[in-house]
Amino acid sequence: MTKPKAKPTAFGNQIKALRLQRNIDPKDLANQLGFTRQYIDYLESGSRLGSVDTARKIAKFFEVDEDEMIALRNEKTEIAAPEHENSTPTLPDHIDSFTKLLFTIEEETCKKLLEQFKQDLHRRLYQLLTPFELKEIKQLIMEIKRVWYPLEGGDDVIDWTEKQGYFREGDKEIFLTLHYDRVSFTVTLLQSDRKQIRYLENILPDYDICYVDDMTIPHLIQLQKVLRFLWFSPDTAAKDRLQYLQSKQVDFTSTTLECTEKQLNVLIKQHSIKETVVDSSEKRKENDQ
Repeated sequence: MTKPKAKPTAFGNQIKALRLQRNIDPKDLANQLGFTRQYIDYLESGSRLGSVDTARKIAKFFEVDEDEMIALRNEKTEIAAPEHENSTPTLPDHIDSFTKLLFTIEEETCKKLLEQFKQDLHRRLYQLLTPFELKEIKQLIMEIKRVWYPLEGGDDVIDWTEKQGYFREGDKEIFLTLHYDRVSFTVTLLQSDRKQIRYLENILPDYDICYVDDMTIPHLIQLQKVLRFLWFSPDTAAKDRLQYLQSKQVDFTSTTLECTEKQLNVLIKQHSIKETVVDSSEKRKENDQ
């Protein structure tokens, strides 16, 4: 019987993030802490929870707050389901109490506290996501390239469908998802992080198509604007690529859509013209009635 795959934890994500920030190899970290390399991998992947003493030891090594690491170790990271869009927004008691407290603070002090709170909240939210090194992302992409452009039989198999987390660019965390299926490889970034696609284009050729979409980001209720960059499998015909995009409900008439693949671009334009003609015909019928 196949064991279910481990789910990343806030504790494991934080260990990996601290390790990457200090550019420490998992094997070196294991040696420094007196653990095995496998145990570090277990902690980071969420396969092992680790003891409280382990949390203390890791906090001391990285010189971070011990209580915070223990709290992360004990934390449940289940993602709450978003509320229905039409529901009337109400403030929970704890948020209402916090808001009232802010009104009692002098304005300039309140602004400073809120700015610090936003920074801490941002850091906290990213602790709940899995950190990736660029070389890890490159390795995942190289797996796809070996399947798409096989050499000597090409018996490589992709054993994952989607990866979600972030990588660091300077002092900034960049959220991303990687999705692979038999038709395409998709990278999703927040719209504000569009420029970061250049890191992946150094590994892959220019993307075939890019479009704006809405997406629920982990731990946030409101939909966020994201950009989806797609590379299609070389074995997929243009008409199949069009059907794939239709199944994703891509708006071909959007001014934000970019298509660099010539044959697919022609099909998209033809489809858009056809849809426009159909819409005009239906409107005329409605007016005649």
